[in-house]
Amino acid sequence: MRTLLFLGLGLSLLGCGDDDTRPTTDAGGTDAPPAEDAATTEDAGDRTDGGADVDSGPSPSMCPPGACNVETNAGCDVAMGEGCYWATSPEGEGPAAMCVPAGGGVAGSPCEFVNSCREGHTCFLGTCRPVCCGSASSCSLGDLCVGAALPPGTPGALGTCVTPSDCSVVEQSGCDGGRACYVISQDGSALCIPPPSPGVATGGACSSLNECAPGNVCLGSPGACRRACNPMAAMVECGTDFRCANVTGWPATLGACVPMTGG
Repeated sequence: MRTLLFLGLGLSLLGCGDDDTRPTTDAGGTDAPPAEDAATTEDAGDRTDGGADVDSGPSPSMCPPGACNVETNAGCDVAMGEGCYWATSPEGEGPAAMCVPAGGGVAGSPCEFVNSCREGHTCFLGTCRPVCCGSASSCSLGDLCVGAALPPGTPGALGTCVTPSDCSVVEQSGCDGGRACYVISQDGSALCIPPPSPGVATGGACSSLNECAPGNVCLGSPGACRRACNPMAAMVECGTDFRCANVTGWPATLGACVPMTGG
C-alpha cells in the first residue's frame, strides 16, 4: 500500500530571489515593502507560500539536506518507484526529505497528498506542481518559485513553481472557489489563494502578505494592512488623510492607500 504523506512544513510567501531590493512608494521616497512572509491553509492541512524575485536565487544544491534531494530526486530508487518528498509521514516522522513510493500526478493533475504527485513535484492548492529550491530556474517560463518557510534552523531553500493568476487585487475579481487575489511577487504578480479567516482589517498590523483581509496588501516595516488601489483611476477611494501611491516595481495600475505623511 502506498504511504500517503502530508506536507511537513509551513509555507509562506517568501521571495525566491534577492529580497534586499524592496518595493517603495514613489511619493516622498516612503518605504512600502511588502512583508516577506504570508501564510494560508492549504492541502492536507499544510500552509502555502508565495514568492518574490524569480531571476536569481540559490541553486538546486540549496534544497534542504536529508536522505534525498526533493528537486532532483537524487538518493531515491526511481526504478523501485520511489520519489523524494519534504513531508511528515503518517507516523509523525519529519518534516524531512524522505524517499517513499511516488504517485503519478504530473504538473496540473489534481492531488490530495504530496506524493499523489510524481517525483520532483508536490501538492499545492490541490494541484501537482514542480518543486523548486530557491530559484525559478527549474520552473516553466513565466512561473514563480513560491518559497516555503522551513522549520527554524533548517538550512536550504524549498518552494513550488506556480503560475501567477490573472486576477485583480484592487477589484478582487478573477478568483473563484472562495479564494482571494493577493500580491505574491516584487513585480506585483498575484495569485488566487484561500484568504485568512478572519483577515486583518485595513490599518491593522501584519507580518505576511496574505494575513490581511482581501483587497489589502501588507506594506511597511513594521507592516500594516493597506487598501489596494489603482493610482491611474480617475476616482480613488482611499479615505481622509490617505493617498493612493504607486509601489516601485508594481504595475502602474496597482498601488496602495498610504498615509499622507508616509507609508
